Amino acid sequence: MKSVFLFFICSFAWAAVEPKIIYEQDSSLLNTTLQIIVTAGAADDRLEHAGLANMTAELMLRGTKKRTRDKFQSEVERMGAALSGAASHEMMHFTGAVIKENTRKFLDLIEDFLLQPALDTKELEFLRTETLAEISNQKNSNTRLTGIALRREVFAGTPLERPVIGCLSAVRSIKREDVLRKYNNHIHRGNVFFAVSSALPEGEIKKRLTAIWLKLPDGLRQTRKIIPPKIPAVPTITLIHKPKTQAGAFMLGQAGMTILDPDRYTLQVGNFSFGGEPLVSRLFRIVRGELGYTYSIGSTYGLTGSLSGQKGVFAIHSTPSIEFTTKAMLKTLALWGDYQRDGLTPAEMQLATRSIVNSYPFEFDSANKRLVQRIQEYLYNDPILSPEEFGKKINGIGSEVLKKAVHEHHTPKAFVITLLADEAVIKKQFEDEQSAVPVDHRLKITKVMTPEQLVE
Repeated sequence: MKSVFLFFICSFAWAAVEPKIIYEQDSSLLNTTLQIIVTAGAADDRLEHAGLANMTAELMLRGTKKRTRDKFQSEVERMGAALSGAASHEMMHFTGAVIKENTRKFLDLIEDFLLQPALDTKELEFLRTETLAEISNQKNSNTRLTGIALRREVFAGTPLERPVIGCLSAVRSIKREDVLRKYNNHIHRGNVFFAVSSALPEGEIKKRLTAIWLKLPDGLRQTRKIIPPKIPAVPTITLIHKPKTQAGAFMLGQAGMTILDPDRYTLQVGNFSFGGEPLVSRLFRIVRGELGYTYSIGSTYGLTGSLSGQKGVFAIHSTPSIEFTTKAMLKTLALWGDYQRDGLTPAEMQLATRSIVNSYPFEFDSANKRLVQRIQEYLYNDPILSPEEFGKKINGIGSEVLKKAVHEHHTPKAFVITLLADEAVIKKQFEDEQSAVPVDHRLKITKVMTPEQLVE
């Protein structure tokens, strides 16, 4: 019994001094690619500081206590390297690549920015100016505006309400002490792990990364925050009023799924042929190809980013010309009703399963792609399937299985709808297109906003 007890103590102690390093060695590689993942992101920020995680990740690369921003960047460039940082809702993520001959020098820069970032006040102001301009520019993207409006409705009052980049009011309010707090609270051993693809020996790189990791402060891994999406029982429509616009846009949103959802593969097969695959999907063939209502149309389970532990949003999105906006939206809702009731046709099901199975091996045809798969496996305990296992799983999805999954995850009409158009034009279209529909069953605009309000 005593020996078992000592074994567990030793195991715990070993775990405490060993970082997680995912390694893909490939002798044919000319570059070394390094990813540093910090398992704390925008979901840990207060709503009034939306954008803090993203700004912290970017600011960490704008100079260190030993190197000014110009010196740091010039050293990166001289060694034939690239280095970037950004955030998602669940993590901060740094990606670097360097010609393999300079890998060791590059790791010196990695250590410098990770352990000793300057987080300089002057650089923060430069970054703030750039970020505010980027946020303001979202007003020029109709599709982006409908996505921002949808996020605000589905995740109202939570950190997921805003895009990772933040909004104008929040970014204006972020101070250096907020960035310092973010860095000090979240950049520690418990939250940091590495993923590498290289031609160099694994042991050499792991030894160097372990030495860097051991210099980080100790800490426990961040608990993942799960925020359930809020979907109303009846359709709601938020209109984004853009006067005299000649191109409309709309999004229909419902709760999505997590990366470990038991119906994940089933729903992806269904979405492939319903709206996920350009040119061949039902939405594209009918709403664009046959009716000519729209420039683009599709559907996705990735509106808020890649599938993760957080339940995301399933969205149908379209950019019709303004005169066909209401027709396109009503036809889309009708096609969704058909899909909800009947699923896919045998031909659509065959197209989806064959295409998905045939494309799966290409997810592993390079060291960096394999690295992505292994990161996902580690983060979410999501086992990597062999091509044979994957093919068996996908080919085992039948029409009844699909219909059952769609019924359990979705509803025929309870969408959060965001719609960009000229208010006067769209209200007239609503009246004309729904004149034969009983008043109680008509779609109604429940909120009106402006692009300026969405980005503020």
